[in-house]
Amino acid sequence: MMKEELQGLLNMPLEDWQWKMAEFVYMNHPTIEDVRGKQQVADIVKQGFGWDSPVRAMYKEINGPVIIAHTKHELFTTYDVTHESLCINERGNPMDEIYAHVKKELQEKYPDLWGKLDYFDQDVEFRHRSELWDTDTHWIAVFYVRGGSEGYYIHVETRKDGQAKIIFLGKTLLEGEEGVRCAEQTANAIARIMRV
Repeated sequence: MMKEELQGLLNMPLEDWQWKMAEFVYMNHPTIEDVRGKQQVADIVKQGFGWDSPVRAMYKEINGPVIIAHTKHELFTTYDVTHESLCINERGNPMDEIYAHVKKELQEKYPDLWGKLDYFDQDVEFRHRSELWDTDTHWIAVFYVRGGSEGYYIHVETRKDGQAKIIFLGKTLLEGEEGVRCAEQTANAIARIMRV
């Protein structure tokens, strides 16, 4: 059965999640007959999609209580959103993917600042192994500090359980007011890119 067929039998449009639920019931529920299954599902769906509706009860009977409406990919994590707008199954994105995004945005949106950096890279801990973003991390700090012998470092750190962990590190060799301005503007640009 196609979505358009069911909508025709119902004489109404269906949202994607409603169609997915109805199609799953049509394809998998043991009480849906081969010969008149389309009409059976249409008759069931006409009763609505409320919490106590027959179509929802049949769906839960064969698949459990969750319908994934879509998957959302953000900078740090990817998660599923149910048809009831609940966010579930959150998983961290690869650190190298996050770094690549931040680097690309910095190069494209702030080319003058990018040109003044000696380097901007992942911390050595992440460069040579694949690690995922820790979904329990909720604090990110972006700031600059004076270098021990020259220039300024730009730190991007996570904060968790009172511990700081450098994830990205940049450096400008510029000195004086120009160095301070470059480091400050770069830290601000990175914070905007990362939305922190």
